[in-house]
Amino acid sequence: MKTIFGNTAQDRAKVFIGAALILFSIAQTALLYDFSLEKLVLEWRFTEDSFISLRIAQNIGAGYGETFDTVNPTNGYQPLWVWFLAPFSRLFDSPGFFAKFVLVICILFFHIALVLLLYALSRIAKTPAVFAAIGIVPALLPRFELCVINGLETSLFFFLFILTVVFVAWIFREPEKRVKVGFGIIMGFFLALTFFARLDSFFLSFVIGAVVLFGFTGIRFRRKLVFLCVSAATEVALIAPYLIRNKLLYGRIMPLSGAVKLWAFRQVFPNLGNYLASDEWTGPISLLQRTISSGALIDNPKPLFTLLILFCIGSIAIAIVALKKGDFTAKVGALYAAIHLIFFVVVYRENRAYSDYYFIIEVLVFCLAVVFLITRLARKTKNAVFINRLFVALLFVGIIVQTFRENVIAPKASKFAVSRYKAALWARDCIPENELIGCFWPGTFSFVSQRKVVNLDGICNDGDFFENFIKKHRVDDYVREKSIRYIAGRFQHAAIGANGEVVFDNSAECKNWADYVKNSTMPELAPDLRLLRDFGEDYYIFYLAGTSKDNRR
Repeated sequence: MKTIFGNTAQDRAKVFIGAALILFSIAQTALLYDFSLEKLVLEWRFTEDSFISLRIAQNIGAGYGETFDTVNPTNGYQPLWVWFLAPFSRLFDSPGFFAKFVLVICILFFHIALVLLLYALSRIAKTPAVFAAIGIVPALLPRFELCVINGLETSLFFFLFILTVVFVAWIFREPEKRVKVGFGIIMGFFLALTFFARLDSFFLSFVIGAVVLFGFTGIRFRRKLVFLCVSAATEVALIAPYLIRNKLLYGRIMPLSGAVKLWAFRQVFPNLGNYLASDEWTGPISLLQRTISSGALIDNPKPLFTLLILFCIGSIAIAIVALKKGDFTAKVGALYAAIHLIFFVVVYRENRAYSDYYFIIEVLVFCLAVVFLITRLARKTKNAVFINRLFVALLFVGIIVQTFRENVIAPKASKFAVSRYKAALWARDCIPENELIGCFWPGTFSFVSQRKVVNLDGICNDGDFFENFIKKHRVDDYVREKSIRYIAGRFQHAAIGANGEVVFDNSAECKNWADYVKNSTMPELAPDLRLLRDFGEDYYIFYLAGTSKDNRR
């Protein structure tokens, strides 16, 4: 029987192994996720940024345009994910049902991408045992799955990245037949979609171009160059309107959120970009260690810096090896991982707001390379088959243990998450729909409460707010000008008096950009703030007297 993997006994074994891995992965997903909005919030299965994207999608779907609060325009989101979800948001009156739908979509994207990835890996792995060893990494590592299925664009990006690489690899498997203008246009279309899924993935176009030009010798250079020019022209034609629109409407070609975080960090941290002096985790190492261990291994910054350097060196070494040997997918994956990581570590190092899901391709490539190296070393021994099977068994047992820890042993809901969720429900029930609520870190609070929540840290607000209020330390004036009468959020350095008066310690250490904006905002508003409700864990909702609405009454 001939299959897409081939028609030998080993090929059929790979089909069986691949199908088993997919089924196990689906079963694992059912264990890791609970299909309720409360659990998605309290167990942190969806991130704060996830709910920002979902809220913007809801507002676009409702006809308000690209806005988080229905008042101010914003481009602080990854476009394709929000555009994709916006039409579907109209189908759901309940935010809980919409969140469930998004979770299902994320799961579908992840597992379709997994099928494509296993197909690509089956071509790299020579034997079923090696295929099982390297296939188990993306299919069953629970932390990797949790990082991809997070309510954000990560699952869509993962799917489009794998789809694009597999498609281009398919073209160059028979270049004489397939290197044509039509396929070049399709490739450019896929690359544009991948860019819109995650805007920092623009490296993929350059990586594929370099591998196509210099990694294949069976076709004339001029023909490859024409093919790539067609692809590039298609991609630029699709991307350019978005970038120009951003520049015209928001003053920058890329979303404002990155500029806000970078500016605030530069104001606060004297050692910005110096990892030896930093106590912050860096995204790729954080994801790598949690992918392997489900827990924190590193607290000291110097070992963290050392591991980061080793990770960079390892990625570069893998890329060099892949260039000399290996199929198209290995070359592209390794090169992309190395270049993308170097960009973040060296060029973009001043942004301390790394999130681990930025680096799923790096961690995937690194883990696959380690497993592949172990299986290659096993081939040099007398009992290679036994060692490979033992290795697969140990990996499987380790993954079962890790899944059990993630689902049973690991703490489910932090006290802060519970407090924030209760505050959002209270706001939904007690604050009128037409009132504006100011909030720092507003995603979860806004989505659960379904109220008009104005973002005060700048991540999903407009350019005018950033330039004229955040930069000039006038966010308190902004709150009054917009007649925002409610302030919600976590204020760890607030003291509440016996009569509900509020005092803020603005000398407290800032740990992120939101803290920095709070420190220049809340003390100025404090004299007019009155505590409405304390939800515990320093999460409060305040009422602000003295706004224009109150003055008119």
